[in-house]
Amino acid sequence: MTAAQTSTAGTSGGNDQPRRGAANNAGRNDNKKRKEIFKGDIEEMGGAVLQFPEKRNRGSAAQYERFYMALKDYIGREVSVGAAKLWAKTYVKEMDPSWEPPVPIEPTTNKNDVKALLLYESEKAAYVKHIGATWPAAKLEIWSTIMAQCSPKLRAHLQQLPFYDKAESTHDCIALLENANVLCGGGNLLAFQPQARAEALLDLVQYKQLNGTLDDYYNDFKARYATFSSLGGDLTTKEDTWTTANGTTASTNQALLVCLFLANADRKRFGDCVTDLRNDASSKLVRYPETLADAYTMLGEYVRKHKKNSNNNNSNELNAYLEIDHSRPENEICLTSTKYEWLIDLAWILLDTASTVTIFCNALYLRGMRQARQPTTIHTSGGTITATLEGYLPFLRKWVAFHPDCLANIISFRDLLDAHHVTLNSRQSRSFTVHCLRNGTGRTRRKVHFRPSGTGLFYFDPEGDLSETFKRFPESVKRLSSIERSTHERSTHEILNATVAENLKAFSARQQMRIAKAREVYADVGRPSFANFLRMLKYRQIPDVPITEEDAENMIRGYGPDVHVLRGKTVRRRPSAVPSGRRISPPDSILRANSQVIMCADIFFVDSIPFLLAVSRNLRHVFVDVL
Repeated sequence: MTAAQTSTAGTSGGNDQPRRGAANNAGRNDNKKRKEIFKGDIEEMGGAVLQFPEKRNRGSAAQYERFYMALKDYIGREVSVGAAKLWAKTYVKEMDPSWEPPVPIEPTTNKNDVKALLLYESEKAAYVKHIGATWPAAKLEIWSTIMAQCSPKLRAHLQQLPFYDKAESTHDCIALLENANVLCGGGNLLAFQPQARAEALLDLVQYKQLNGTLDDYYNDFKARYATFSSLGGDLTTKEDTWTTANGTTASTNQALLVCLFLANADRKRFGDCVTDLRNDASSKLVRYPETLADAYTMLGEYVRKHKKNSNNNNSNELNAYLEIDHSRPENEICLTSTKYEWLIDLAWILLDTASTVTIFCNALYLRGMRQARQPTTIHTSGGTITATLEGYLPFLRKWVAFHPDCLANIISFRDLLDAHHVTLNSRQSRSFTVHCLRNGTGRTRRKVHFRPSGTGLFYFDPEGDLSETFKRFPESVKRLSSIERSTHERSTHEILNATVAENLKAFSARQQMRIAKAREVYADVGRPSFANFLRMLKYRQIPDVPITEEDAENMIRGYGPDVHVLRGKTVRRRPSAVPSGRRISPPDSILRANSQVIMCADIFFVDSIPFLLAVSRNLRHVFVDVL
């Protein structure tokens, strides 16, 4: 045995611990080259390069804006000397291929101006010195710098374009920059320029902000528009004029760009801001910014405003929670985001990992609707509701809470784990897979996939399910209607026994005007059921609607159920007896319509005697007392 063999054997055999490092490296390819980040050939450019979009890192913004700024700084520091340095920077800044260094002009107005004559002689000497050799050398250096910072693939593509040979002979750096801008922005330099311009326009219109920062989105948007402009496109030809909310007149040619920029911004972060702008504009309160830079500033300030208020513990604007009686064995709390409630389809089944309670708003999926043994109180930013009903959900094989005003059909992840086997493959399908077993054990009978929506919610759409994983129970909807009728029987009798004129006396003139507007909207949308009409208003399914949920509820209190909806559905019920011989209190309809009383008070004098006058708004109750 050789010395080398002895040493090797002693190393492996004299150690009680196994060689885990060798085992861990068994399947590793150490010769595999890591992907290198292209930084260009000129270190002074600070890594500012030009590449095709597919070669950039995921989530990074367009490179041309940064490259152009770095190129101007580099020219000011490194390119040429003297007057040629100033010419080179002005040449790139003007972005005009025909630009040439200006010839000094001898002053003719005042021949005795010594300073002007000295400046002329100095500029003339510098022009003669640098125009012949230094200026062409400066253009060559700019050309070489641009090519050195282009990726090899982009450089090879530029060299194959028709413009390249002529531009290289004259060192036309502007043409080189324009073509490189189009390519690195995702555009195509086709022989038929209108087709290339159309593709660049589609790329601009369809580009949406996903997960990048606002700065990246702003720079990328400008780069894509620069690509479109380089191909001869222009979206700033029309001058738009409007009256702002402050009463001033705004005039700009960037209105189309501003609307496009705002419409494609991330809806998760800026959806409320854009919606408010549209709603205000429909009511003649135009608050749109005038320029693209102003739109960027507005979105930035909107984000900072919400970040500043996000730690306020007294604000429940973004979250709603479900609270159960604390006397129960388990304190069940359901946390659900309500920021984008209008994006949730009421037919969807949502899977919520932060919820410990399953609650539905669609009775079609529940069997055997009944009164709940213990009500569930729900506190939201819009008020408090109590779920007094429950239904049997065959998918979970348990009774679940029900309320028609709930945000969506929500399945608790805890309840789902108790009923089925759940798996998640985050690299492939990116969805929760529910394995429904035969009789709870054995082989998988079917698989149900909860996939992420555009807002990140994991949902299952029963409308596209042919196997009917979530069965429909139309009789539950009928049962729910009968329960609601019996629950609200007394209020229904009050409405049927009162006249419209008497009901409207409970409302002020302003409220009656909004009630009339609500009736017009109700007729325009086809007179759906009142519950569906309220849901349409709550979830903003009617764009730019001029009424609120309160106006719709006042419409029902004033006019009662619509005749077109009641035909063939309503029968007469015996009204309850009205007792006599007692003091008459204010009608319940007036109290319900004015649950929040606003008092307006003032002081007046009669013969120097002060009196306090108070008037309740809407109720018009007036009382006077001497002070």
